Amino acid sequence: MSRSKCLSEEDMLRILENSDEKDNVMQGIEPAVEDADEDDLLDTPLLPFEENRSVSPTPAQVLPTTWQNNIQDLPREEFTGYANGKRHVRLFSENTDLWTIFSHIYNEDVNQLMVEETNRYGSQMRINRNNKPYSRINRWKPVTSEEMRKFVGIYLLTGLLNFPSIESYWKNDPLYYHPLLHDMKMSYNRFSLILRCWHFSNNEVHNVDDRLYKIQPLINKPMNNSRSIYTPGETIVVDESMVGFRGRLSFRTYNPQKAHKYGIKIYKLCCSNGFTWSYSIYDGRSHQLPGLDKPGTVVVSLAELLLDKGRILIADNYYTSVPLARYLKERKTDFCGTVRKARRELPPQVIQQKLQKGQIAAQQNECVIALKWHDKRDVLTLSTCHSHEMQMSKGFRPVLKPKMVLTYNEGKKGIDIADQLTSFNSPVRKSCIWYKKIAADLLATCVVNAIVIYNQLHPSNEKNYTAAGISLDSSIIKIPRSIIAESVITINGTLNNAHNVLSVALLDEVRNMYVCRMVFDTASNIIAVESELTEPSINEYSIENLYPEMSIAFTVRMEARVYNGQQLINLYFEADNAGELPIDHCRIKNFNNIERIVIKGVKSISSLLFKYD
Repeated sequence: MSRSKCLSEEDMLRILENSDEKDNVMQGIEPAVEDADEDDLLDTPLLPFEENRSVSPTPAQVLPTTWQNNIQDLPREEFTGYANGKRHVRLFSENTDLWTIFSHIYNEDVNQLMVEETNRYGSQMRINRNNKPYSRINRWKPVTSEEMRKFVGIYLLTGLLNFPSIESYWKNDPLYYHPLLHDMKMSYNRFSLILRCWHFSNNEVHNVDDRLYKIQPLINKPMNNSRSIYTPGETIVVDESMVGFRGRLSFRTYNPQKAHKYGIKIYKLCCSNGFTWSYSIYDGRSHQLPGLDKPGTVVVSLAELLLDKGRILIADNYYTSVPLARYLKERKTDFCGTVRKARRELPPQVIQQKLQKGQIAAQQNECVIALKWHDKRDVLTLSTCHSHEMQMSKGFRPVLKPKMVLTYNEGKKGIDIADQLTSFNSPVRKSCIWYKKIAADLLATCVVNAIVIYNQLHPSNEKNYTAAGISLDSSIIKIPRSIIAESVITINGTLNNAHNVLSVALLDEVRNMYVCRMVFDTASNIIAVESELTEPSINEYSIENLYPEMSIAFTVRMEARVYNGQQLINLYFEADNAGELPIDHCRIKNFNNIERIVIKGVKSISSLLFKYD
């Protein structure tokens, strides 16, 4: 029977530094700093699946550190992140809707990547595998760009509607029946086949040393799009999230303090409002910058494009170290974070001092202040932009706390908001392969980023995640929108002499009005309403006076009043004598699955309006 080997003090310190235990986590969200028990965390064992744990610099890299009791107030770096008057949000105005913002993040390049790689993988599965004669994959046909958008919309919708299985969404059982999914022109067999072949890279051409080749192309595009429209403010925060996965994977990690104990670790850099600016997957291998440990290298790599601008970076005790604080200060970036007492170069006098509740101990080394504060337990922090000043916290029971602790707690809300929102209404199923789970998490991140930007542009009309998800799904799947009775409507179109046809286009909400967007295409549940009309702008034109191929834009404004009635498939309005008589009064009743609306030979329109139900 073997006996346990006694460890020296140096070995114990090294093990403690390499551990990855974070602050006590309840339901996947890290609590405020005063609730963190560092003594308990440091006594936990090593995590078995982690390979990129913190490694202390070698003795040659460790610089001599002299700590002094004379604490000076460290000034903040001057923030220059908005040079030339640049705002947080670029490219969009205060009237931009949520769908437009999301369409910029999840743009046609992202959608086309999914289309190309899904079609390639579907063909590979159909040709290269010994499929059974009646296998569903034998019925594979290439997916189109429009079909892929509809697939993504339905996939996100399965998160909003929580049914026990994918198949349940298409069942006729009254417990599960949902009319929208039955009218979407995408069957369960087609949806499940696209989901099976959903792919983001070419399996036949990839770097064998790249463990993330299946998902990396998808990560780069939407994150670059997000960065192109948003500039973070003064406060940024680095932390990690976990995407649950219990299958076999070389870089799967284990953390008993997380809601998902087994999974794939995601490093994120977020703003204080929850916007995710950097997104990186831990693949079990990482490089290390000279003078920094591996967690510090992660921080620098995530924040590289935001350094040298006077921002303040917030991080928890897994990332925080004295060398990292110094490095960031040299890059004109302030730092504030909790730190583990076993880290190198910390002042022994501060670490070892016994404190009563409410007391603090602090020392300063040039640009870095180490502070220990005791409330329910000891909390150790580092900062390059604070003193040991105390301040009352806000809330129902104000508590006198160090100002750097308040800054840390306020900054950490950003990553908590991002994690909390992306976990709401998740479409991820337990049986999904790992890279599809990452794709679902990335789509949720895109939605959250769009919501953050929208709420910043519309502070008086903010949307929560559920309301925003419903709005986006309606736009992706092209669910007809509602027009309330008595609202003012605008219809834009073109009068064209070549075909003697006036086409009325799909209505979309902009600035509390509805304008032309696209020609009707298999829209459903459209209810027409009687209306009163102001004089249309085409009234002065006659079709006979138009040149061939000449087009004249027109606008019709009217007030809506609801009507109901029978169902129709196609509608045609034709005036007598090819436009000599106007359409005087139209009562268009309830109809479904309309494909096209055309108005022939119309000189002027007296009354015409459509309501989406």
